[in-house]
Amino acid sequence: PSVDEAGRSGLKRDYFLQEILQRIQPGGTLIDIGCGWGAFLLNARQRGFQVQGLEITRKAAGYAQTQLGIPVGTTQFLDTEFAPESSRVITMLHVLEHLPQPKEALEKVFRTLEPGGLFCGIVPNFDSYCSQALGERWYWLDPNYHYVHYTPDTLKRHLESAGFIVERVYTHTGDYGRDTVTREIAQRESVLTPAELSQRLTTL
Repeated sequence: PSVDEAGRSGLKRDYFLQEILQRIQPGGTLIDIGCGWGAFLLNARQRGFQVQGLEITRKAAGYAQTQLGIPVGTTQFLDTEFAPESSRVITMLHVLEHLPQPKEALEKVFRTLEPGGLFCGIVPNFDSYCSQALGERWYWLDPNYHYVHYTPDTLKRHLESAGFIVERVYTHTGDYGRDTVTREIAQRESVLTPAELSQRLTTL
């Protein structure tokens, strides 16, 4: 994409950045692990963070570096040196489930954050309605690339084990979209009251 297109991309994930800004002031370093071509980091830089990323796909990393001017390394997170307590925010957006050593990665994130720093991310919800309904056809199962799957409870436990204080864990329809989820429910449930349908959609 052009720089203008990058600035309009949904991958800027503005809703996600707004949540970060509700909890922490910009100005320090924000590291995005698995940053892709840098749309989210571009947004964070525009909001006042000093940004850097890691991305093992070299073409995507090259775009972020050359077109957006964002420093992006191409090494694995556990192989990359970060000074202790050097980052205000670390993010992983659909990345943690790809890491073969998530325990070690979370412990390193904790060491890299400054006191009062923030770690946040997005992972597929293994306890979601779509996961349970679709079984092996669940899109996010992805056995070739997803090494670990999390429910809200297991994610919270893993974070706490690494030293974090968990402020919030919540679920969302995410990349499936509400229409796709509603259609899947309608195919499987013969009769649902509006209240029952609403309840299903809050646990996806």
